[in-house]
Amino acid sequence: VLLGFGLLLALMIMLGGLPFVYLISLGSSFAPAAHAGALVPGTAPLFVTGLAVLLFKEPLPRSRMIGLLVIFSGVVVLLGSALLNADMTSAAQSYWKGHLAFLAASLLGAFYTLGLRIVAIGALEATALLSCGSLLGLGLLLATGVVESNLLSVSWGEIWPFLLTQGVGAGIIGGLTYGIAIRRLGAEKTAALGSFTPALAALAAIPVLGEQMTQRTLIGVIVIMI
Repeated sequence: VLLGFGLLLALMIMLGGLPFVYLISLGSSFAPAAHAGALVPGTAPLFVTGLAVLLFKEPLPRSRMIGLLVIFSGVVVLLGSALLNADMTSAAQSYWKGHLAFLAASLLGAFYTLGLRIVAIGALEATALLSCGSLLGLGLLLATGVVESNLLSVSWGEIWPFLLTQGVGAGIIGGLTYGIAIRRLGAEKTAALGSFTPALAALAAIPVLGEQMTQRTLIGVIVIMI
């Protein structure tokens, strides 16, 4: 596979695996899940279009420019609420760290999206490359002691929901359907459809994680979705 489309493109695809998930996990330790749902998929069109214009010299119509500016304004609202609100708790005052991690993850996701658009391989092969690359990378990090794992100390009852949702759901089914969508709709349209995710993530985080959204957070999520 690497010989078919080059090492650089393979690395672009693998950025959507372990590095992407790690940054989201890191950001989630500082900021609520609703913020991750808004910033990661919500800013994907911004990064995908920006990279397409800078790297591939694609045109940027005025209507698309307006849409990107709206997304950017929503990001500013979310980041500003974390940086300027002095009445927040000490945990809330660290939200900006999570926001930066989420934005970095969105950027890696944009490279992954464009990599899928360029390479001449199917969704199944791309998913296999992403999963195998992530597994090898994680194994290397564990073997060198860069990261630690508590997997052996966790019960099966705690593991299986993550295997279903993150492994089968997000990893396999999500990877396959995302690759198919890029082939049929294009990278930018596929990224734009992610605007539905912020609302779903924000709503699900309330009953599942017990999170609450402030008025500024709600405004930021809505603006990014628009």
